[in-house]
Amino acid sequence: MVSGPFVMQCSRMIRMRDDVMDMFDADPTVLHMNSGAFGMVPRSVREAQRRWSDRVEANPVRFFRQECHDELARVRAEVERFLGVGDGSTALVRNVSEGVGVILDAIGLGEGDEVVVSDHGYPTVATAAAVRGAHERIAGFAIDATDDEIVEAFRAQVTERTKLVVIDQITSPTALMLPVKAVVDAVAPVPVYVDAAHASGTLDVDVAGLGAAFWATNLHKWCYTPRGTGALWVAPEYRDAIRSAVTSWTSARGFPASHDFPGTVDFTPMLAILDGLAFWREHGGFEIAARSTDLLRTGSEIVHRQLAMAFPGDMPAYDHGWPARTAPTMRLVPLPDGLIGDAEDAAAVYRAMSDSGVECPPVYFAGRGYIRLGGGLHVDELDYDRCAAALIAALRTVSGY
Repeated sequence: MVSGPFVMQCSRMIRMRDDVMDMFDADPTVLHMNSGAFGMVPRSVREAQRRWSDRVEANPVRFFRQECHDELARVRAEVERFLGVGDGSTALVRNVSEGVGVILDAIGLGEGDEVVVSDHGYPTVATAAAVRGAHERIAGFAIDATDDEIVEAFRAQVTERTKLVVIDQITSPTALMLPVKAVVDAVAPVPVYVDAAHASGTLDVDVAGLGAAFWATNLHKWCYTPRGTGALWVAPEYRDAIRSAVTSWTSARGFPASHDFPGTVDFTPMLAILDGLAFWREHGGFEIAARSTDLLRTGSEIVHRQLAMAFPGDMPAYDHGWPARTAPTMRLVPLPDGLIGDAEDAAAVYRAMSDSGVECPPVYFAGRGYIRLGGGLHVDELDYDRCAAALIAALRTVSGY
């Protein structure tokens, strides 16, 4: 029978995890290791959102006609302070995908134009560009590429037809922090849009100092705000060209107020943003990301070690310093050679893991499989053992190993 300090440490970690999970309404029997997808909304924030809903329903006409606009402007101003940007520089959007459409229309993207994206980027931009008749040029680089290699990959794709360069602050599939400022400088004077979907709450970014034309973020991933809450920052020289995604009677107000009221919609997620930010601050702010970084270093070693024992001879070498530009709250671990051969295999492994109560995304990128581990306030070291066990079982099921 195992006893002593190890058992005591495990018991303390379980109690800590239970205490943290009690602040959320997420199923405590499920391992939630993918906040980078849709976030985790604390119970207190959901209660705040319900209070806003009650206020709306008490007198909808008064709320929408007399109260809503001032309340949204107040939230927007506080979000600007949270991001460290100037007054009147930032609009509230539901997510970065909404922001992308606004940006492409602002620059007049059309038939024959080109947009430079990376092979690590989220596909929304390429899809939105194609709808407008534009073409994508892909800046490709390896997961372990140097800053110079990444910068050159973007610079090499710029042509006389390039209307926009898109770079992720943190890449979604590969969890890398990219050298944004260096890329902005290298491709000037072409405007740059920074997809910062994963940045808010994890990186302290000098948004204006990047020199980009546009910067958009999701608050609901790592800031504990309700889902469907984000922000779009626009450089001064582009603000007059910005139009809201929905034309309404407030459109004439100009940026950013024109984005506040896209008709009659549910504003309660936006109105509860400040409660999410307050939760983030109360529980450590950027220290949550710092703790996640330490936790992921240990967790990646746990997962890699268990994979190596389960699939001897098939695991690539790994150390916790790889990749050098890894994000604070997410980290890739390579999977055994040959077990994931394409995106369909990765999706099948995900389904098997999810069916076993573990939410952690396998990734297929550049010819090999990975698991993208996640951190967060609610994750502890013991969770990575459970994740590894579910991953091993799923890999065996899908591959027939």
